Amino acid sequence: MHDVEIVQVLTVGNADYVQPDMQGHLRVNTLFISENVRSAVNDGRADFTPCRLSEIPLLFRHGVLPLDAALIHVSPPDEHGFCSYGVEVSVTKAAAETARIVIAEINKRMPRTLGDSFIHMSKIDYCVDADYPLPEFTNSESGPLYEQIGKSIRQRARALIDIAHPAFRDELERKAKELIYL
Repeated sequence: MHDVEIVQVLTVGNADYVQPDMQGHLRVNTLFISENVRSAVNDGRADFTPCRLSEIPLLFRHGVLPLDAALIHVSPPDEHGFCSYGVEVSVTKAAAETARIVIAEINKRMPRTLGDSFIHMSKIDYCVDADYPLPEFTNSESGPLYEQIGKSIRQRARALIDIAHPAFRDELERKAKELIYL
């Protein structure tokens, strides 16, 4: 293979396809600079097309980024032949609907999601079965700030008041109640 462009968004895990020895064979055009392709973009071995996530389906649908093939990751089909796009719908769905060829990895661990999130087996040109855990992001950093991220505004306001200097706590609590945070 020579001069194959890979258009991708957010990838997790190994990215051997951006290694220097792949130059001339594969070239990534990433729409989000993931950790695994950052050095390739910085070294000029991969391209970056900056855009908003919500614009990516439009790039495919309007032919700005035409796709010859879409490699998608879906759940197994139900009894009617419908696979779910699972954890990512918007970009994957647009890619599958606009590409000339659709190649699906059918992973029994991909969850079925509801809504406008299905593709029928008749729309998939090639498929391969898979059985592996979905990639996950891990956060190696921790601490008080990171522990606040998943909390409600009420919980965060209370935590901030609790760590404030005692002389300011009553005023902060009054203001938080005024703003309906507490």
